[in-house]
Amino acid sequence: GKAQIIEYTLPNTAEYRRVTQEVSFDSKGNVWVTNVNPNRGAVTRIDPRTGDFKDYETPAKDYQPHGIAVDGDDTVWFAALKVGVVHFDPKTGNWDTFGKTAESHKDVGGLTPFLDTNGNVYWTDIRFNKIGRLDPASGKVSLPALPFDWNKVTKLTITACGTACYAGLVGKYWFEKLARLPVEVDVASEFRYREAPMPKDGVALFVSQSGETIDTLAALRYAKSQKQGILSVVNVPESAIARESDAVLPTHAGPEIGVASTKA
Repeated sequence: GKAQIIEYTLPNTAEYRRVTQEVSFDSKGNVWVTNVNPNRGAVTRIDPRTGDFKDYETPAKDYQPHGIAVDGDDTVWFAALKVGVVHFDPKTGNWDTFGKTAESHKDVGGLTPFLDTNGNVYWTDIRFNKIGRLDPASGKVSLPALPFDWNKVTKLTITACGTACYAGLVGKYWFEKLARLPVEVDVASEFRYREAPMPKDGVALFVSQSGETIDTLAALRYAKSQKQGILSVVNVPESAIARESDAVLPTHAGPEIGVASTKA
């Protein structure tokens, strides 16, 4: 069938400035978004069938919402500056807070909610995690010492499996657009068998959450036999892929809780 795209425009008013950076959905198909204003914020429920919407005003100025998730009980979660994680039950109207994280994160505006397959809410901190490569203040990225000079790299080959390969496709866009570096993205299970020619002064980048993906590891070993520089992005720095790489960029994502794929 044909996909139908419907656009809903919520009016900015003296009370609320509509900020829909992230949305979530409840079990009835309603859309939830966040709003902010100088005095206090709100979360808004939209019925896509009728276009009707209802604002739920937060109880205090410090409850300015950032990110939003609706759990399996149709209750709403978001992060709030100076407060922590906020929970709202639209059936009772109750607001609860869970932990002030200002000391460790300056504010929690960088927290993003996500749900596991059981509807439990977890939080990941994008801006202030301890990866140590991105300075939010200056916008500069610092990389560890690498055994090759990016200015002399002739081609980047990104190889991975599943959702990691999709991440590589996003990376291809940015490498080519910003660094003007030719990039090829391959599914590891195909790349490892076709004996692709690889250029002099090329770099091969391998992406794997576990660092143990067999096809990706085999592709790495082939690239190494072709004298490519080996760079890996993994979540387990002691993994086989990390050990056999020239340089490793660990994600520091913590234990795997949920996988954003259709197979999981």
